[in-house]
Amino acid sequence: MSLNAWERETVITFNDGEPHAVVTTWQPSIVTKLSRNPAAERIEDLQFDKLAGATFRIPKDLISFRTGKRELSPERRAALAEQGRRSLAARSNSRVTMQESGAAAA
Repeated sequence: MSLNAWERETVITFNDGEPHAVVTTWQPSIVTKLSRNPAAERIEDLQFDKLAGATFRIPKDLISFRTGKRELSPERRAALAEQGRRSLAARSNSRVTMQESGAAAA
């Protein structure tokens, strides 16, 4: 017998008095993500039949609750696109400058 989709849950517990949250999960993808996160401390391994779960302690400031998808006006979308293009161009220019200065130093 294994856990069904409704039973493979993730529970996040935190309060105002402690700096960490406790995450208990039976979802394999969440176990993997938290295992790879250097800020997450694995505090307990869980086993049910062949399913592995885990409990982690993680700084609660890494817990985020996102709101729904934002609807952008065409003007705001265009402004954000232009901002992204400028940012990308600035990063590209700084890489070229760094490469040129590295070549000059060699």
